[in-house]
Amino acid sequence: MKDKLEIILIAAVSENNVIGYRGDIPWDIKEDRDRFTSLTVGHPIIMGRKTYESFRTRKEKDKNGEEISVKYLRNRTNIVLTASEEKLPQILRARHLYEAIELAQEHIPQLSKDKKIYIIGGQKVYEEAISEVANKLEITHVKGRHYKGDAYFPLIDVHQWKSVNREERDGYSFETYVRR
Repeated sequence: MKDKLEIILIAAVSENNVIGYRGDIPWDIKEDRDRFTSLTVGHPIIMGRKTYESFRTRKEKDKNGEEISVKYLRNRTNIVLTASEEKLPQILRARHLYEAIELAQEHIPQLSKDKKIYIIGGQKVYEEAISEVANKLEITHVKGRHYKGDAYFPLIDVHQWKSVNREERDGYSFETYVRR
């Protein structure tokens, strides 16, 4: 029997649904960053262009030993939704979400027991994916409505999504949802 493909939205969301402000995350929660890394490493990740552009640039050496500037998350296949034809080191490009999912499926190791694709942002990508393709959500609920934002996570409709696990922390919680 073939393993079921999981398409997972992963995000940290404040009580007023803020996920970002001016290309940055308005809080700094180390345990959330660590959880994001532990869940996504080894799996393809899909993101919008603005999310990609929010990554910090770092220096790396290419195959020829030349130093280049790169922006990507290591140990994951990075797929960016963009119409741009610009070459981006370590990045695969897709024009729309369904093309990105097909590309991600091609980069899941054949012998992998976990058939997972993570969607990591931003707002427009989350909006499309939550209504059309996602079957799981990994959400860090950040306590507080005071966060200023210009990017928001869509409302989680309890008629479509069921909470299956919640871990409380001081100031935030981790919650997993599955599609009903």
